[in-house]
Amino acid sequence: MLNLGAQTVIYPKRGIMFYQLLLVFSKILKAIAYFAMFEILKRFQTVSILLILKLSFDFISTSKAFFNWTGHSEIRMVSDC
Repeated sequence: MLNLGAQTVIYPKRGIMFYQLLLVFSKILKAIAYFAMFEILKRFQTVSILLILKLSFDFISTSKAFFNWTGHSEIRMVSDC
């Protein structure tokens, strides 16, 4: 349940679990893509420190946003109606 002032939104348990699974899957795909890009750049020896910093910052910020979303105290699992 998410409290939005006067209105309350009830999320079905299955929907939240599917959304969390989708988020985790997208993070895994993004990490694989970054790793592949890093390996390709490393092979051609054109890796710059700015690119590495950007990739690591992007990955950390998306991971942090994901954990902040899943740890939010306002979201509660409820049974399907």
